[in-house]
Amino acid sequence: IGFQLGARYNIKDLIAVGASYSSPQWFDDFQWNSANANPNLPNFGAPIVIEFGLDVGANTAEEIKIQMGSAWPLEQEVTADVGGRDTVTGLPRTVELTSAQVRDALSEPVSAIIDAVRTTLDRTPPELAADIMDRGVWLSGGGALLAGLPQRMSHDTGMPCYVAKDPLYCVAIGSGRALESIEAMRGMMSSPGIDPT
Repeated sequence: IGFQLGARYNIKDLIAVGASYSSPQWFDDFQWNSANANPNLPNFGAPIVIEFGLDVGANTAEEIKIQMGSAWPLEQEVTADVGGRDTVTGLPRTVELTSAQVRDALSEPVSAIIDAVRTTLDRTPPELAADIMDRGVWLSGGGALLAGLPQRMSHDTGMPCYVAKDPLYCVAIGSGRALESIEAMRGMMSSPGIDPT
């Protein structure tokens, strides 16, 4: 089974052979920064604003997530000075941010991703579930690059979890190979609602 996690950790559709689950709508609109965030949706920049009174831009929030983000404790936690605008004075200010604080800020969306994976696994036919237990869960997409996500998912689901080789492009490469072998794929696409022609 594979889960495609977008570069901003969106889950559009989780698909397994014989089982599928579409994510809650708020995943589709999920914002990781305070600059463009819908106030009704969770966002990554909000904890920085709440805890430090510091508003960070979209690029800064994205860079923090990529460089310091994790879903599982790191062997060596890191710190960084993060600059932004003080929400009270409006002046530039810098604070020290730790990878543990970033992990805490990411905990809600990571938990929601894992809950969506669990829901998909719960809807999976028993014979496929046994195969998944043997072969594991494979993560692809930019979200698969979040440090510690395979460990966290393995811990929370009880199933082995791996990052696919070349996770940013493997879905596109696999889709291209499937199109090259469309005749061989016809038997797999005989589900209702799928027209293989």
